[in-house]
Amino acid sequence: MGGGGSWTRSPRTAKTDQSPSSRGGGRMLEGLEFSRRSERGATTVVVAGELDAFTAPSLANELDTQLARAERDVVVDVSEVTFMSGAGLEVLMTAAAEAAGTGIRMRVRTTGSRAVERVLEAAGGEHLLPRAD
Repeated sequence: MGGGGSWTRSPRTAKTDQSPSSRGGGRMLEGLEFSRRSERGATTVVVAGELDAFTAPSLANELDTQLARAERDVVVDVSEVTFMSGAGLEVLMTAAAEAAGTGIRMRVRTTGSRAVERVLEAAGGEHLLPRAD
């Protein structure tokens, strides 16, 4: 990771642990965690943990926020996702469609996450989501 941009960490799920995260500021929450980096007009949202029907609404909220703030490009990096259900795929596909409708280019990076690749392959989503890989 080069210099430049700034990172913020915003873990989210239903249960809150007010202890600081070991990898950055903010709250540490159970299940799904987000990091953001903005650099030269592009935003990268790193998603880590389990992306299922329980945590998908948190990702939807995070992507809505980031797409509203985005200047031009958003990359959603799901390479640290350890489990993904169809609910996670639905959130990614919905966000990509909404981004395209506003002129924002949203792409998904899956490098190294077999959990995500399996869901994409099973659903045919590898052709439906713009890729950053």
